[in-house]
Amino acid sequence: MKAEEERRRQKEVDDAFCKEADRQAAVIQVRRKNWLKKMNPEPVASPLSEEEMNLIDLPPLTKRQ
Repeated sequence: MKAEEERRRQKEVDDAFCKEADRQAAVIQVRRKNWLKKMNPEPVASPLSEEEMNLIDLPPLTKRQ
């Protein structure tokens, strides 16, 4: 009897722990999604073509020291 009650209590604790972990993960996902929307409000419709990439004026790469 005591062993069954202890297992039941432990299962309730484990379930509560898993539920809280799932809740925290969901909060983090929503925050990341909102942050990404804030940082990039207009998603790029399509990636730049190779020709468009060549038109971008980039500073020359320096040698590593």
